[in-house]
Amino acid sequence: MKTANYNTDWDFHIDVASLFWKLRDAHTAYFVPECYKSFTFYQPLPLISFVDESNLQIIAVSSYINPTLAQHWLEQGIDLHQFSGATVMHIGNMDAMNYMVQYAREDIGVTKDLATRFDLALRIPTPFDGFQDRGSMGWFSGRSLKFGPFPLQSSLNYTLQFKNGTVLRINFPWIAQPGASYADTLAFQSACRASANVSRTPLVANVEPIGPKPSSHPRSPKRSNITPLVNCTSCGVGLYQIDAKTMVLYINTFEPSDEAAFLATIEKGLAIGSSLGLTNVILDLSQNGGGDICLGRQVLRLLFPDRINWGPTDVPQSPLALNLTLSAVALNNSNTFWSPTVYLDEDGNPFPNSESWLVPGISRFRGGVVQTFSQLIHIGTGCGDINQTNPNPYVPKNMLIMTRGFCGSTCALFANHLRNYEGVRTVVVGGLKGRPQGYTSFPGLQVLDSPDFYDELDSLDQNTSDQSCTTCLAPRRLLTSAAFRMCTREIYGPDDFDLPLEYRFLQADFQLETSRATAEYPELIWEQLLQFFQ
Repeated sequence: MKTANYNTDWDFHIDVASLFWKLRDAHTAYFVPECYKSFTFYQPLPLISFVDESNLQIIAVSSYINPTLAQHWLEQGIDLHQFSGATVMHIGNMDAMNYMVQYAREDIGVTKDLATRFDLALRIPTPFDGFQDRGSMGWFSGRSLKFGPFPLQSSLNYTLQFKNGTVLRINFPWIAQPGASYADTLAFQSACRASANVSRTPLVANVEPIGPKPSSHPRSPKRSNITPLVNCTSCGVGLYQIDAKTMVLYINTFEPSDEAAFLATIEKGLAIGSSLGLTNVILDLSQNGGGDICLGRQVLRLLFPDRINWGPTDVPQSPLALNLTLSAVALNNSNTFWSPTVYLDEDGNPFPNSESWLVPGISRFRGGVVQTFSQLIHIGTGCGDINQTNPNPYVPKNMLIMTRGFCGSTCALFANHLRNYEGVRTVVVGGLKGRPQGYTSFPGLQVLDSPDFYDELDSLDQNTSDQSCTTCLAPRRLLTSAAFRMCTREIYGPDDFDLPLEYRFLQADFQLETSRATAEYPELIWEQLLQFFQ
């Protein structure tokens, strides 16, 4: 890149973004300026994958059709619903399965696990209609520039086979939709140049701005076997009874709109389940991309009140980190990532308001070289505390964690903690037939997005808007609306402090293939999980 000659601004930004995509880590990313990032490209057919009656994994068209896309193509004389249920034999000139695996391998940069990237390419609905249907088109059919490139072709050819044996070859162009309206070229250019100032948002499986959500979605008649206990669909949480012994706690985010309602729903649901004599709990974390670390730790405390709800983490030592720590001490600032009083040591003791948490540090062999890191730390100051009114009667041997592999950041902290410290078993659903799959993604731990990063630096008197400073240790703010994020604090397992969990393959205890029915209606998976209870 240093010696490259870029013909356009676009070429440069895409080159930078693609460099980060190769890391396969949602916590380390570069986001192109808003003028480019605001566009999303769509194919009309949402795709699913499952193992058919012949024990072969196939690609098919989902029964869900985006209503806005459906209306657009109906105006062109094509009813998209006629394709629902058809098997996709080929995409372009390639076998459809091979095409999708290649797309997942090359063009999704969010997680290291190929099987999980394959799942992200496809439509994975949430249970029931009330929950936000994240990723409803799948990353293949609804492409933004967040963690992968725009399509290079103007259209795609599909070969479809219907249940009656009829084969159809059809071509669909890509449709682009901007997330913002630009009055003219100058307005577009201004959106490129403006400094980014965006608050941190949770990582979700996909953003699908096109059109409204469907008001109804065909559901399986088997859903009548599931009894809702309590839910808060706007919070992304619900509890359901599925048999005489078992309930499901479904959590699709740790960044809800209302944290108090989120926690109250979980606590109330656990109490209701206990009063009904339910002893088994399935923790469904499908498509949970993380959120607030302290909220995840609060849910751990609800489940296991008398156990620790944190894991050992550390921070790389550097001249910048030391400078920021000394600034925090001098300013008596206790509200930044580099403030010593934010943290407790591995025994739960607070650090003094000095640089002792960071220096002299601990030498660790990482990335092929010896580097220096801070003491082992975790956030204190009330993080993860909760006033629990009902003791939790559920025990680890009667609990299961279910994911689709995409359980990242705080979700990974939550799931890994339950697995590593409490022995809760894990099940991963979907993926690639015959290929082992991890139950979490990008577990790194704490991420800082550049707007928050710069704000923290400025709170430590670093004046990041001063572009004239050539000797400053702290980086200067970007002059465009581009942004970046970085993992600033890595987490380890309970017994090995040399290799962070980010670089460990954490295979699920059990793996469950999807059928046509469970690919469309994920709540039907819950009953199949009963076989894994002891």
